[in-house]
Amino acid sequence: MAGLEVGLVKGAWGPLPKGYALVPGVPADSAADLVNRGFYPIQLFNSPDAARHFLAALEMDRERGLAWAGLYLAMLERGEEMQGVREECHLRANLLKGAASPREKAWIEAVGALHLQGTQAFATALEAIRDKWPADLNAQVLAPMLRRDGFDGAGAPKAGQQAAEAMVRRLRERRTNDPVVLHAFLQTVLVGPKPEDGLAAARALLALDPPSA
Repeated sequence: MAGLEVGLVKGAWGPLPKGYALVPGVPADSAADLVNRGFYPIQLFNSPDAARHFLAALEMDRERGLAWAGLYLAMLERGEEMQGVREECHLRANLLKGAASPREKAWIEAVGALHLQGTQAFATALEAIRDKWPADLNAQVLAPMLRRDGFDGAGAPKAGQQAAEAMVRRLRERRTNDPVVLHAFLQTVLVGPKPEDGLAAARALLALDPPSA
């Protein structure tokens, strides 16, 4: 893993981007904070940014099992090229989960379910985390996104798509200006029957992080 870490952390992607703390009460700039912020680019399907957060966390604390589990998720889009890396991440996360907090252990086991059983098992595990730890925005956002199943031949949303849209709309009502919720809302609503509902969320995102001149 040493060569991979150097290549990702010190590669051509520049410094770590601005992140968002998705779990309250975590000390800023700690390994736990880097892990929490690493899940934000996971929501955006931005694997390089996510990987850099998790690898930076592991440079601080190589015994943090959730960082290995997060790195597993960040490597998913690399396919067979990173199969061996994902296997090692899965193994290390499981070896370290005994020392993790109950919530982090549940996340490690959820990623393990993804590795062994697939996406729907992962979604089910995340729904259990969401119900037990309502403040965990990662689980609240990712679970409905994983349930999305598109549209039928007539263009009507299927059951999973409807459930995902209902969930992100409820999240949007409760957390009006949370950037993670805004992104999840946009990703789900823009492909639905009323994409115009995403305009307010897009404007809110621009207000939170306006583009540089």
